[in-house]
Amino acid sequence: MKLLLIITAICLIISLLWDLEKIWQGLKRGIQMFLRILPTILSVIIVVSILLSLVPEQKMVVWFGDKSGIGVYIAAVLIGSISLIQGFFQEEKLVQALKLKGVK
Repeated sequence: MKLLLIITAICLIISLLWDLEKIWQGLKRGIQMFLRILPTILSVIIVVSILLSLVPEQKMVVWFGDKSGIGVYIAAVLIGSISLIQGFFQEEKLVQALKLKGVK
């Protein structure tokens, strides 16, 4: 991750030296886009946090474990297809949290 940030910073500095006005326009547009999706990302994080705190670990293992069946996969596809638009990184955090609780 650090390597990606370093490469991004180097590219940004080179771009700033190349054409300063276009870079500032792009940064402003990117910040505006981020601020537009920020409420949705925060709401997903809040809902996932609440669900993880309310549902007992044993229930999660039963619902999402090895013996949960095909229905869980279908539900995951449906929920993922809707929430993937919102932000992939929140689902990754949810999956990591479920793995820590014993879900495989």
